[in-house]
Amino acid sequence: MDMRWLEDFIALAETANFTRAAKERHLTQSAFSRRIKSLEIWLGVKLIDRKTYPVMLSNVGEEFLPTAKELVNSLMRTRLNLQNIEGQSTNNIRFAAPHTISVHHLTTILFKLSQSIPNIKTTVHSDDLYDCCDALNNGACDFLMCYRHPNIKFALDEKRFTRIDLKEEKMVPVSIASETGGAKWQLNNNDDNIIPYLAYSPGTYLGVLTEKFETTLAKRFEIKHYDAYAEALKSLALCGAGLAWLPQKAIETELERGELLLAGTEEWHIPIKLSIFANTENFDDVSREIWDIFSKLIL
Repeated sequence: MDMRWLEDFIALAETANFTRAAKERHLTQSAFSRRIKSLEIWLGVKLIDRKTYPVMLSNVGEEFLPTAKELVNSLMRTRLNLQNIEGQSTNNIRFAAPHTISVHHLTTILFKLSQSIPNIKTTVHSDDLYDCCDALNNGACDFLMCYRHPNIKFALDEKRFTRIDLKEEKMVPVSIASETGGAKWQLNNNDDNIIPYLAYSPGTYLGVLTEKFETTLAKRFEIKHYDAYAEALKSLALCGAGLAWLPQKAIETELERGELLLAGTEEWHIPIKLSIFANTENFDDVSREIWDIFSKLIL
């Protein structure tokens, strides 16, 4: 049994709506429904009355809801206590970051921290943005590093946490070069040529960022692949499988070498910020020193 199924069930109980609950959980509705169904199969009972609108819990579901909440809270408390024990014994600082940021930003930053604080020990939880936000929300990490767009919310109560914006960046459309030079697929062309498109999985944060352009270009795009991870789309783009929007930092070497080329002008670029979040009220001396370094960091 996956604890996230319990969190999905609680979200559905609170929203009484599959679509809203799936959005809160950063899942497609079909994936969310499958997870609710998996919980029902594991329990061997029907938790949801699917014949009603808005959605209502079955009698068994109503009975199970307080237990589900207590199970989640108890597991979170236990996890936090164990991690605090480990942290106290090892002076370990815990970071959470989506995969692309972990690879292209955090490794360099951790090296700089180790030079300033020689005895520091670090652990990185590298996952999708939802799970990274969940780690910070529940105290399973000390710092969260992520991309942020001011108009797009994600699963983090920003009122609880302090934020530092480290760097401005862009998501840019790229493709391999054509035989005659220039990007093989160009967004600025007004022709009717179909563009093979490498898309982020629906419901992912980077997928939400690119959604507006995907809608605008729907008639020109033929989606060839969905993936939650920018690194996977980058690999496919380098193979010539299609056009993809990727963070500039993740492809700066490939752009310099000409292995990937910009496939659209500035109007097709998506501004984002690299930010770090933390609950500064829980800081010890080492965490405060790290936060002070972040406040002066130039990337």
